[in-house]
Amino acid sequence: MAIKIIQVKSGREKSEFLNFPRKLHKASKDWEGPKIGIDIDLFDANYNPYLIKSVIKLFIAQTNGKTVGRIAVIVDQNYINQKKEAVGLISFFDCFDEQLVASALFNTASNWLREQKMVRMAGPIFPSPDIQNGLLIDGFDFDPYHTTAWNPPYYAKLYETSNFLKTADYQTWSSFEQQKDEPLIPVSNDNTSLRFLSYSKYGNSKPLPDNIWETVNSVQSSQKEQRNLNPDELRYYKRSFNRFNKLLQVSIAMNETKPVGVAIISSYLLPAHMESKNYIFPLNRVKFFMSNVKRKIGRLQLFQMDKSHSEFNFRRALLAEVINSSRNNKITVQEISDIRDDDVELQNLLQKADFQKYKTHRIFQRSLW
Repeated sequence: MAIKIIQVKSGREKSEFLNFPRKLHKASKDWEGPKIGIDIDLFDANYNPYLIKSVIKLFIAQTNGKTVGRIAVIVDQNYINQKKEAVGLISFFDCFDEQLVASALFNTASNWLREQKMVRMAGPIFPSPDIQNGLLIDGFDFDPYHTTAWNPPYYAKLYETSNFLKTADYQTWSSFEQQKDEPLIPVSNDNTSLRFLSYSKYGNSKPLPDNIWETVNSVQSSQKEQRNLNPDELRYYKRSFNRFNKLLQVSIAMNETKPVGVAIISSYLLPAHMESKNYIFPLNRVKFFMSNVKRKIGRLQLFQMDKSHSEFNFRRALLAEVINSSRNNKITVQEISDIRDDDVELQNLLQKADFQKYKTHRIFQRSLW
C-alpha cells in the first residue's frame, strides 16, 4: 500500500483535514464533530490567543488519492516553558485501523519535531481549552459529551505499536444514582485553616461574582504545570467554557483573603450526537435527559488547589464543601473528571461518596532520539 503524506497548505487540503473525521466516523453513533466553523477557528491565532506562541503543522495521509488519516504537530513555547524541556505535541490524530498509515503519520510528526530540536513528543495534547487532552482507553460504552474526547478503541493499539508509552492517565468518575440527603463526604475535623465561599444561581448561595475567572486563573497559575493567563487568553477561556457549558456552582477555598482552591460545577450536557438533527433516539432517553435538566445535574469540571495547599486534607475539605453545598443548592454532582490515576487518596474518597470510575483518557509520549 503506497502511502503519501501531504503537509496541509491549500484550502482544499485544509478542508480534507477538517472533514476527514466526519467520513471516518460517519457510521458511529458515538461521535459528532464540532459545530461548523469551530474547528476552523481552533487553528487561527487571530481568533485563538493560545496559539500566538505556537507553530502548528497539519498533515494528511492518502492512498490512491483518498484521505485515510490526519495529524496535527505542534511546538508550543508556553508548554515548553512549563515543562522546561523541548517537548513537541501531537493532536487531532485520526486514522483507519491501519498500522502502516498510523506509523507513517507518527514518523512524519517525529521527523518534523526533530527539525525543530525537540527531544520528545507527547499527546494527544492541544494548547487550547476547547479540546480535552488524552486518548480514550476505556469507557467506550458511555455516550460522549461536548468537549470530551472520544475515539474508537483501536486507536490505543496504533499508538502502542508505534512505540508510544504511557505518560499519565486521567480518570472520570460518576455517580449515576440520585444522591442522598445527608452529606456524602463528612466535613473534615482536620485543622485546614481554610474557609469556603460557594456561589450559585440556586438555593441560598451568593450570586456568581464577576471576577470568578480571575480567581480561577490565580489558583491555576500556582500549579507546577500551569501558567498565568494573559487577558486575551482569559477572555478566550471564558468564552470557550460558556460555549458548551452552563455554570451551576463555584466553590472557592480561602486562606485569609487569598483564594487557594477552586471547584467549578457546570451543566451536564446532552451527548453530542443527541443534539444532531439527524439522530433519532428513544423517547425514554429524551425523558431521562430532560429530567436531568430539571434536577440540575452537574459535572465537576475543575478541581484544583494551589501548590502550597495540595495536601490531601485541604483537597478533602474542598471536595466536601463542593458536594455538600451543591446538595443544599439542589444540584446533583454526577461526574468528576481529570482525576490522575496515581491520586489514590482522592479516588478512595470518591468511592466513599458513591462514585465509580467509568472513563480513562491517556497521555502518551515517545522519545525522538
